[in-house]
Amino acid sequence: MSKQGKLTLCIVGFLLEVSAAADPIQILNTSIAVTSDGDPYWPADRVNDGILNIQFIPICCRGCAALQRPSWVQLTLDKTYLVEKILVLGRIDIHFSQFDNITLLLGKQDQSLQNEAFTSNNRSFAMTLLAPPREVYRVRVSGEVLSNIMTTNTHLTICEIMIYRQADCLPGKYSANCSRECHCLSGPCESVTGTCMSAVCQDGWRGLACNETCSPGTFGNNCSSICHCYDNVTCHHIDGTCPDSQCATGWTRDNCSVACDPGMFGLNCVFPCHCSQGKDCDRVSGGCPDDICAPGWIKHNCSVACDQGLFGENCAYECHCNNGSSCPHVSGHCPGSQCEPGWTKSNCSEVCKPGFYGQSCAMDCHCDTCHHVNGSCVGSLQCHDGFRMTNGFCTPVSPHGQTDKYYNALLAVCSVLGVVVAAGIVLSVLIIRRKHRQ
Repeated sequence: MSKQGKLTLCIVGFLLEVSAAADPIQILNTSIAVTSDGDPYWPADRVNDGILNIQFIPICCRGCAALQRPSWVQLTLDKTYLVEKILVLGRIDIHFSQFDNITLLLGKQDQSLQNEAFTSNNRSFAMTLLAPPREVYRVRVSGEVLSNIMTTNTHLTICEIMIYRQADCLPGKYSANCSRECHCLSGPCESVTGTCMSAVCQDGWRGLACNETCSPGTFGNNCSSICHCYDNVTCHHIDGTCPDSQCATGWTRDNCSVACDPGMFGLNCVFPCHCSQGKDCDRVSGGCPDDICAPGWIKHNCSVACDQGLFGENCAYECHCNNGSSCPHVSGHCPGSQCEPGWTKSNCSEVCKPGFYGQSCAMDCHCDTCHHVNGSCVGSLQCHDGFRMTNGFCTPVSPHGQTDKYYNALLAVCSVLGVVVAAGIVLSVLIIRRKHRQ
């Protein structure tokens, strides 16, 4: 077998090896633009014309480009691809020396070209394998002047340049070897950058590739929801749940994103607030507007009930229940509506009306003003008719009402008679003594 035949078999075997690998996909000729530098003998764009025979061998020399050395030919892709393989094919006839001394350069859109060694090459083909796949936007093959003084070939001849990209990743994957994840709400993400085609991320994710979790303290759709965990602990970026379901003061629900219901405040929203006229309190501190509490409650958050024996607004009222029983701190109503002596009304908060005292204010003290508990009339000028002041209390004069008047008259008469009798006795004694002297 001739050298040309052996070379053909070698190229065929290599191409079969490339085509047998299922992952790489050749980038379409229509996605490539060709530029060159050097006097052309055959047009430079032939390196991307796809003219190969049935064995995928370039047809010499109708499908080859030839440029006077030093020269280069460059393939610029329509976008950045993750390139796995680059195959450069030369002539397989006796002029294969025109393929000698070639150099491969690769570059991104925003970077200058960098030399890249061929993984393998011979007189008619050269190959580079990029592992892992690399971001490539430009591929250049250059040829310097041949230093072999015996050769008469002064051209750089390239028949085809074939570029293979990484196969498409499964949904939710991108980058080299599909090693990174994107979290798009719908559709795939771009294979190189991971940019979501829909430009909308799944809940809990942000960034162009939707591969960045929400900032601490946020979660959900577009990371627009704010979570409130106890002691400022970070919540789960997707559903907002807090560790141990412990919410910050004033917040509730599974993701601690819902403020306390009206009338509730504090840790886990378990404390009721008691503001005047049913007004809502601060969900965190429980403080009421203007610090005015509902009757029966005090302290800055109106969460403390009145002390025993007190009730009402600002706990300013004393309750007076019979036998020292406690009253409710809000209404002051005593058990069984039984007040201690001297007090009345439903909450036993008012003293008896003037002139009355004692249990249920049912007793008459028989003076204009008396003590509401014991009925003492010390502060009054006189008792009512039929009563007299005895040790500060107005007591009945007699059981029959007018007896004292007759008693006093009889006493006066008796006194006068006593004086008359005494005077008569003294006068009689004086008369008898005078007679004896005579």
